[in-house]
Amino acid sequence: MRSRGSFQKPWQRHALLIMRVGTRRFQFAVGIATIIGALGFAAAYVALHDWLGRGDLIAMMTWSLPLACAVAELMTALSARVPRASATLAFALVVPSGAILGGLWTLLVAVVVGSWILAFSFPVLWCWVAGGFLGGLAAA
Repeated sequence: MRSRGSFQKPWQRHALLIMRVGTRRFQFAVGIATIIGALGFAAAYVALHDWLGRGDLIAMMTWSLPLACAVAELMTALSARVPRASATLAFALVVPSGAILGGLWTLLVAVVVGSWILAFSFPVLWCWVAGGFLGGLAAA
């Protein structure tokens, strides 16, 4: 009887060794994808508005770091429980959960800072939802 890994092509085995779910590299990649998604959306919004509010990007990055850690932990837990054979199930569970976590993070920050969240020059809800979505996409 052949082992499960013997049906994989050589480059697939190598990729699995590098980005095994639960490793620090996996969590780091998901966290970086989350930050890139959140900051990328915010930077694109600011760029479309003649860079009005570019000073808020540093605060956006600061508030996005805990989100990146949370998305990385959640994606590690979910990806370990979703069977790798079912890619559609992985996409259906993992990707939307990152976006939902981005929305929940926005609510938590709004509770912590109160009405000061409206001082951002861009829609932080959509930035953090995009960041969580991209983090989930990286994990799937």
